Amino acid sequence: MVATPASADDDSPWELSGHVGAVSNYVTRGLTQTWGRPAAQAEVEAEHDVGFYAGAFTSNVSRNQFPGGGAEFELWAGYEHEFADDKALALEGVYFAYPGANYSKGNCAPLTHCPSQTFNTFEGRLVARWGWLTSRFGYAFTDYFGASPQTGYESSTRGTWYWEAEARYALPVDESWELIAHVGYTRYSAQFAGLGPRAAQNPNYWDWQLGVTKRFGDATQGWRIDLYYTQASNRAFYDQTRSLVNDSTRNLGAAAVIVEIGWTF
Repeated sequence: MVATPASADDDSPWELSGHVGAVSNYVTRGLTQTWGRPAAQAEVEAEHDVGFYAGAFTSNVSRNQFPGGGAEFELWAGYEHEFADDKALALEGVYFAYPGANYSKGNCAPLTHCPSQTFNTFEGRLVARWGWLTSRFGYAFTDYFGASPQTGYESSTRGTWYWEAEARYALPVDESWELIAHVGYTRYSAQFAGLGPRAAQNPNYWDWQLGVTKRFGDATQGWRIDLYYTQASNRAFYDQTRSLVNDSTRNLGAAAVIVEIGWTF
């Protein structure tokens, strides 16, 4: 979700932007977070003239993946240095929180009890912007979204990283239309061995997205509709992902066409 800065007071050093909306399937880093179902989302960010910024994002998520919890909160703060109007570098810290969610509240049959492990994750990110291109590199300083020795990985997943590149290109004939292309790669620092004796599996994967955005209103506020196609690789690992609360399974990285409707301010 992208929000365009808008300021209510031109003399203020702060700019406030935000977005509220709904999406037919909440997919991030190529994997659904809602078991393929819709989500309501909101985001707000404040940016200072000198380059400091902070923001927050929230969305509902599925208890099939986050037992005991139903919401994700993403909090970030950072500093961006602009070299020119269309070139910048930023360094930021991002914290992903899932209140109430813990593996211990799930069903890990045939084990009697699920291990205690939260999904909360802290990540440092380096961001580079060049015109309509953006690249991000994120490095996890904690276990990566609940992946740990307690949940079947060979060691801690601290050091897992995610790289992504995104292009957003406004059509010259009508800048209210924007083309979107995205590619990302997740590299785990440990392999998955399961909660029982089995061969280790590689969880690393690519993800990609292609889509189009249509804005209704000016460049800083108004309604927006997104339509995009998304998919992730490594089907052998993600195809039969088992729910943590029941016996259902799902391909978390399955190909999907997603619709998003929202209001940017």
